[in-house]
Formats: sequence, structure tokens, C-alpha cells
Amino acid sequence: MAIIYISGIDGCGKTTQAKLLVSKLITNGFDAEYIWMRWEPSFEKIIKYFRSIIVMKNAGKNPTKKEIENIEYGKWDKFKRKVLSSSVIRQFWWLHACADYYYTSRKQLREINAKTVVIDRYVDDFIIDQAINFGLSPEACVKLEDNVFLKKFKTPDIKIIIDLSAIGGYTRKKDGTPLNYLKQREAYYKRLHAMNNSVHLDGFEDIHSLASKIDKHVTGILIRD
Repeated sequence: MAIIYISGIDGCGKTTQAKLLVSKLITNGFDAEYIWMRWEPSFEKIIKYFRSIIVMKNAGKNPTKKEIENIEYGKWDKFKRKVLSSSVIRQFWWLHACADYYYTSRKQLREINAKTVVIDRYVDDFIIDQAINFGLSPEACVKLEDNVFLKKFKTPDIKIIIDLSAIGGYTRKKDGTPLNYLKQREAYYKRLHAMNNSVHLDGFEDIHSLASKIDKHVTGILIRD
């Protein structure tokens, strides 16, 4: 199975481009399938419950979307940092997170029958999320790659990084994603390391023009290999 991994800050268009790429590959005779692989904890319902309590407790009556954005980002982020400041809890969380992400991802990939899979979010996105939870800098987050479970993930055959600023992602999203949330992640995505068959592309480019470049890059490598 060939893995094509598309990454970038929220709002950069990776989901749109991943689905467009799959459609184009299928049209061109490739056996391809799309999969979204952001980690969702096995106890996600519990996390959402506590998050909703924290948000609504501080929101007052009939909070606006903007108020909920800011409260969720500020209060929930502060709560996570406080809990994870305990070395014991942090070690437990890290071990569980890596194992949970590995096994849920392996299950997802096993259900894919196509020869080529286009993955929307993958290990890099997982590491960035956890680095922010732990308060690690963009430079220090590479330390998280040295984990027995993360090393089990298959290295992507093709990696596409769509570069976009936080304000650009916020302008596009309009789904409740806080601007500060995106600003917090901007520097991490800028530092995503390159690898063989990887490319950085401009997220401000026209959707169809960007799709054409991605298709040309991917198809050229698949045909060559």
C-alpha cells in the first residue's frame, strides 16, 4: 500500500485537496482511497463532557460563537496544561496517546483495500497536538518522535505540506476554530521536516491550481515507482 500524506494547519485546504487528489487518481486509473486520520482519544466522550462544563461555566447566558471560541481555547488549554504539568500524569497520557493512536490507525488502515491511500492528517499532526499539550517548543517537539509506537507507523511514500498562515486558516475555517489556536500551531507546521518525495506548497494558491500541482507531483512519483 502506497501512503500519500497531506498535512498543514487547519484551514489550509488539506481535506479538500486530499479528496480532489483521490478523485483525480481514480479517474487516471489508480486504485485510491481517502482516509481522515486525526487522533480521537478512545475516551473522547469524557473529554468533551469536561470541556463543555468548563466552557459553559464561564460563558454566561446565551454565549456568542466568538465567546465560546475564546473560552474554550483559554480555559480548556489552561486546564490541560495544569493537569499535564504532573510528570506522572504526563507519562501516562503520552504512553496511552501513542498506543491508542497506533492501534486505532492500524485498524483504519486494515479496512482500506485500495493500493494507494491518501491520508488527511497523520503522525506529524499527532505530534504537534501533543507537543502543544506539553508546552514544548516547535524545535523541541521532534523529541516526541522517539516513541516505540510512533516508530511502528509506516513512513509516507509521498508527503505534501500545504503552507498557510494562521490568519489565512482562520479566515477560511469559520467553524468555531479559535484564531489563537491556529496561531499556536503556525510555527510548528512551518517546521515540518522534509523527506524524500515531499513538497511544500502555497496554501493561498487557487484551489484548482494547487490541485493540479499536487496531482502532477503525486502521479509523477507513482508512475516512476
